[in-house]
Amino acid sequence: MLKPLGLTLTISEVRNDPTLAVGQIITQDPLATGELAPGSAVKVVVSGGVGQVVIPDIEGFTAAAAQKLLQEKPNNFVVTVLTEASATIAKGLAVRTDPAIGLPIDAGKAITLYTSSGPEQVAVPAVEGLEEAVARNSLALVSLVADVRYVDVPAGSVNIGKVISQGTAAQVKGRPTIKESLLRLVAWHQLLPLRLLPPESQQPLPLLAKQRTGAQNCATDRAQQS
Repeated sequence: MLKPLGLTLTISEVRNDPTLAVGQIITQDPLATGELAPGSAVKVVVSGGVGQVVIPDIEGFTAAAAQKLLQEKPNNFVVTVLTEASATIAKGLAVRTDPAIGLPIDAGKAITLYTSSGPEQVAVPAVEGLEEAVARNSLALVSLVADVRYVDVPAGSVNIGKVISQGTAAQVKGRPTIKESLLRLVAWHQLLPLRLLPPESQQPLPLLAKQRTGAQNCATDRAQQS
């Protein structure tokens, strides 16, 4: 339109305007019907649309505080809140956003806020009847910690060194790496019976006190009477 008139177009400003699409002209200088010499430039201000903002860092915020920050000006995001497990961020606090924190996006866009549901829960494996070492390894594979209690059994028992019961039933969901996840196991220890000697091999106890002679006893009696 300007080229046939020998004029050029210069963008003097890009201005955010949610009512106009990106690239549309908002104003021009000079105005229409004005006169310019051939080769002159017409200066225009064009729309940048709603404009871009950087997604703020909301990690560790409460869910309500994070949602409020994302929804208020200048962000104006349309926020959807979902939950996901986190081993490092407490339940109910913000974990991340999608698109990611720190990215520039258009204000008013849809964004997903993820809040923590706490550590991921795992199914407790069945360990009753296993050797203690095998049971401990099975629990470690799912990041559970064994709290072992030992009981004694007669010598020769088939249960020596094995788990006889578990405090948390198999397949129950547990949270790993926290105190509440301690899984109580009861393992058998061998109880050795008392070994008694046969009568013929028993020896008389030695006399520890030195025996006194009859003369020593008389001397002691006279000393006590005097």
